[in-house]
Parts: sequence; C-alpha cells; structure tokens
Amino acid sequence: SGQIPIPYKDGLVRERFHSASQDLYALSTGRQNPNDFGWLAVANPYNTDRSLFLSFMASEPAPSIYPQTAIRVYTKTMDGENLLTKVIVNPISSYGDNEMIDVVNSIKTVNLGIIPPGPAVIRWDPLERTGKPFRITAVNVVMSGTKATGVLGPAVDMRKGLY
Repeated sequence: SGQIPIPYKDGLVRERFHSASQDLYALSTGRQNPNDFGWLAVANPYNTDRSLFLSFMASEPAPSIYPQTAIRVYTKTMDGENLLTKVIVNPISSYGDNEMIDVVNSIKTVNLGIIPPGPAVIRWDPLERTGKPFRITAVNVVMSGTKATGVLGPAVDMRKGLY
C-alpha cells in the first residue's frame, strides 16, 4: 500500500516503483541524500520476545548498487538506549551469476534478532558511497524461529522491465 504507519526520521522519503503487476514502495533517505542515516520506530505488540525481520532492496550482479549498511536495533530504558543487536548487511541479490542480466533489483530479508515486548528503534548507517540510498521495503515482528528467506519473495527488475 505504501503507507508508513510508524514513526520515522524527518526527511525520509517514501519511494514508489512501478512494475507490470503492482506498485512497490521503499523508505529511504532519498536520492538527494543517499549517504545519510535513517531510523524508524517499531513495536513488539506481543507479551513474549519475538524476531524482528527487515526487508530491503538488493541488486546483482556484484557489487550492489546499494550500500553495505550497518543496522542497529535499540530499546529505550530509563537510563537511555540499550543496543540489542548490530548487523552489517550487504544488499546483493542471490539469483546467482547471470551475465545476461544488467542490473536486477530484488528484496532481501534479514533477521535482526530478538526484541522484547514494547517499542524499539531500527537505525541504519551506510558504510559506503554507491550513489543510491539504502531502501527498506518492510519490517516484520514474527514468532521466534521463523526463517527469513521467502518472506516477501523476489521483486521485479526496476530498471530493465524484464517481467
């Protein structure tokens, strides 16, 4: 739907991409600020610890057109912030080597770890300059033990219209 019903850093951009079958959306720092950091608030509404999944745009062939990115998950405490996890993601698609394809965009999902009940913050910081922003497509709070693969499936090629 492209709606973002959660708090996020001022200045982030909701980007819209078109495919033959649907409109696709991503949240990023925008094409004008591809090297900036971003954050968004999430909540675990359950009364037990859950896994936190983050889906983002990836490309192939290597190197990715999107930057390697450090992702940190924090919870707020009376004493400030508590770092729950730090993950480095490399947004390269996993279609395999295919020299016939120029650049293919897809969606990749990573398990950011366990979050307790209540609010948390996801912060991302690009680790390299590629000219493209890191683009988040979904955030999911799921049962612990759920596999990150296949949550959203592949997305269409945004540049070549192969699908």
